[in-house]
Amino acid sequence: MKHTKRMLAALLTLALVFAIALPSFANQSSVNWNEFRITKQPESRQNIKFGESFTLSVEVNVPEGVEVEYQWQRLFTNIEGAIESELHLDSSHPDYLFRSINGTAEAIYRCIIRAYEKDDDGNTISSKKLQTNDARVYWSDLRITKHPNDISIKHGESFTLSVEVVVPKGFEVKYQWQADDKDIEGATGSELHRDSSDPDYPPKTPRGGSSVFYRCIITVYEKDDDGNIISSIELRSGARITTETTLWGKTISFFEHALEGLMLAIVFPFRFFSPLLVLIARLLLFILFPIWLPIFIIVMFTTHP
Repeated sequence: MKHTKRMLAALLTLALVFAIALPSFANQSSVNWNEFRITKQPESRQNIKFGESFTLSVEVNVPEGVEVEYQWQRLFTNIEGAIESELHLDSSHPDYLFRSINGTAEAIYRCIIRAYEKDDDGNTISSKKLQTNDARVYWSDLRITKHPNDISIKHGESFTLSVEVVVPKGFEVKYQWQADDKDIEGATGSELHRDSSDPDYPPKTPRGGSSVFYRCIITVYEKDDDGNIISSIELRSGARITTETTLWGKTISFFEHALEGLMLAIVFPFRFFSPLLVLIARLLLFILFPIWLPIFIIVMFTTHP
């Protein structure tokens, strides 16, 4: 009787295991995902003229019994409605507009391909994702040919920054210079000349070394016969202007480094001990070398003028 009960319990256990495992066996993937691969990448670089349309395409080897979805992206953001293996864009499309990269007008496109294996009820059994290489499309007839250079000046010296750009025939150009991301009133030409009387000039400090980043935003646009802007793009280029460190600043820097070196010499032997000993060593620095205390105070006041 005991053996019979044990046999029944074992059979029930096996039946329960099969009942749980059978659906997973039934839903096991039958797709050879090694066959799912990109056979043709979109053209990596396309050189087009400003306003021309262009086409990118991808070809994929798809295993039998698999559904495929495509999603094209521009600058890693989905392009609405671009869900085919081919992407065609013209100048009227919002994702046709380009951005400035190192003074050239270009954009990066790629395609995300997802494949799904589904059962008879439409549930996903297995899936896989592929991604194409980045495809760069750029305008050869629109680029910055001369960028402003970073320069170091003595405070009070004037300076001039300039930028040159090549634009397609029939297009207009507008310039706007900025100082630390703020528009400079009236600075709307390809050249920017500044002197110490200008409010955006690098500020004077006791130690010198102040700086301002100047940027030129170049807007290239096309108009129709009624004067309405049809298409436009922004190119950007900039330079940092830095004032030279003054003699006072160099002197303070020397004492700063000397003070740091002396503190390191005092603290170094105690580095393996507790923080309390390190603190005591630093206090000894000012007790044993009182001359450094006023220098330290001067440094503290001149560091933040």
